[in-house]
Amino acid sequence: MKRSDAKLPKGSYFIAELIDCTVYDADDESIVYGIITDVSMTGANDVWHITDENGKEYLLPVIPPVVISTDVENEKVYIRPLKGIFDDED
Repeated sequence: MKRSDAKLPKGSYFIAELIDCTVYDADDESIVYGIITDVSMTGANDVWHITDENGKEYLLPVIPPVVISTDVENEKVYIRPLKGIFDDED
């Protein structure tokens, strides 16, 4: 079976489609958190590994309040991170 033949539910993606997507702030697109470099499947929800331009990795839970939209065709993801995930947050 080819990946192109698979019928995924709306809002579902292959991990390979998410890798290298750029992660933007949903409220301010000028804020770029990094790129998705890996995905962990934890059972409760997936966790995206986001690597910033300095090579630092952050773990982001893939839950509806955090992941606002995903556009794999244009390699863009928009998030509202939970407080404490990125260093620059209170």
